[in-house]
Amino acid sequence: MTTHPYAFRLATYIIELIERRKYTIEKAFTYAISRHNSIKFQDEAFALSENTLKHFAVADFILRENGYTNIPLRKKAAFRVAYYLASQEIASQHELGFISGGLLPKKLIGLLSRGNIEDILTKINTLSPVNKFSLLYSIPPWIVEILVRYLDIESVKKILEKSKSRIYWLRINTLKASSSKVIKRMEKHGIDLIQDKDFPFLYKVQRIKSISIFRKICRKHAQDMIIQDKGSILVVKALEPRKSDVILDLTAAPGLKTSLIQQITNNSSRIIAVDLSPKRLLEEKRILNILSVKNVSLIASNGTLIRLRKKFNKILLDAPCSNSGALRNDPALRLSLWNKPSIKVFHRIQGRLLYNTINHLLSDNGILVYSTCSFSPKEGEKHFDQISSLKLETDNIPGLPGYSGFKCKDDVKRIFPYPHDTIGFFIARAINS
Repeated sequence: MTTHPYAFRLATYIIELIERRKYTIEKAFTYAISRHNSIKFQDEAFALSENTLKHFAVADFILRENGYTNIPLRKKAAFRVAYYLASQEIASQHELGFISGGLLPKKLIGLLSRGNIEDILTKINTLSPVNKFSLLYSIPPWIVEILVRYLDIESVKKILEKSKSRIYWLRINTLKASSSKVIKRMEKHGIDLIQDKDFPFLYKVQRIKSISIFRKICRKHAQDMIIQDKGSILVVKALEPRKSDVILDLTAAPGLKTSLIQQITNNSSRIIAVDLSPKRLLEEKRILNILSVKNVSLIASNGTLIRLRKKFNKILLDAPCSNSGALRNDPALRLSLWNKPSIKVFHRIQGRLLYNTINHLLSDNGILVYSTCSFSPKEGEKHFDQISSLKLETDNIPGLPGYSGFKCKDDVKRIFPYPHDTIGFFIARAINS
């Protein structure tokens, strides 16, 4: 037995918080350890909850198959953790009785015999590709359905397999620090970094000895480095920010892309950053100050309605979306997105943002970069099939073409966990013609 009962209990609480309150895994973890007043077994509990989120769907299937559809959420969360331990042969049924510390009755532990798990997996493998992949990879079925509809089965399997491993990309804030300084600091704590081939300031975290130490270093030295996915950086690259540009960043908070623009231009461009939420703008202001970002004006306003005195030659619209493409980097989304959100609502908001941007904010021949971290074509291709006033271009934007069946397919880009080693993004660059 290698799992401590305290780690089991803490992981159970984290899973419960994610389902009950729709927290990210980091927020649930931080809240859970603050309530338990202990620093012991934090890394073990975090890893256990993270791995449970990648296996919970089969655990839920076992409960449904055996008629346990209405058990209390705490017991359900504990069963999910126990299933992960049993399925990976980390703990036996006998050991689970002790590890679970009374959270699970014997009748539920009895469902986790090796033979029963093998029978369940055999049954799952007879299901349709959507249901099978959804259960085996713990990915919401509506997301798998989209991928299966627009991609070949082998590509879907590679994307889902790659999504099992979380990736950390670390952007060095060259406004404040040098890469050598950050690398040396990380190596001292057992964290290995590999420089990206496309962006010299971007590093992939190759090895983390302790996740709690990694998070502590990132917080302590927040002025020097930012955790930011490469896909997010590719969105900013598509805008091609230059010194002396005046750029509108619509729906800007919390400001990671805003700060990257100023890093690329060495604080020599001018940014108007707009967001609907004053609270999120306060957080953006805090982040920009930490990173020594200058020449940014923050405006709390509705991006679907805002009018400004002048139009802009460059606009970044990283629109609010379902976040379905981000589940690789936040495994909590596998659970919180299991019940499909209203894509129609996001599509409507995105459409209004695009309408206002094109008709009232973007200058003639101005450049618009639109992005969403979503796999859904309703949050990507469908918008640009309906807009005739924009000339789409894909120069200098890496990625795969958009989904088949849409007129704009060859003029927009999608990036995926495989082959791009990022989260999922839709990116469109357009000229207002």
